[in-house]
Amino acid sequence: MVRCSFPVVVSFLISSLVGIATASTFEVNDSPKMPLSENWFIQPSADVPADGAAISVVGFPTRGWYPATLPSTVLSALVEDKVYPDPYTGMNLRSIPGTTYPSTGEQPPRSQEMASGPTILEEWLATLP
Repeated sequence: MVRCSFPVVVSFLISSLVGIATASTFEVNDSPKMPLSENWFIQPSADVPADGAAISVVGFPTRGWYPATLPSTVLSALVEDKVYPDPYTGMNLRSIPGTTYPSTGEQPPRSQEMASGPTILEEWLATLP
């Protein structure tokens, strides 16, 4: 029968545990990484005849689509792609569709009231039990 001293057994156990921990850490850190901030493309849905299942397939053709880098908004991606001018320069914001605003600095006349009918919030609240 082979006898081992207590310090030898303890050092063997510690080195075994360190070896196991190192091996499992190595496997986790060695996995491939895929950056999600690149290789995105945007296009108005009205210009895409395919449905969501079709465009979700790897290799779907995106020729003519606008490249986008994340994080981003649709507007900032289109500004980056030179579709729209930099909205922070001069009066460029006014040239972007949907971003017009009064430039006189005056309040609109009180005769221009909101349209009658429920607001979006009131419609949503009405759907609650």
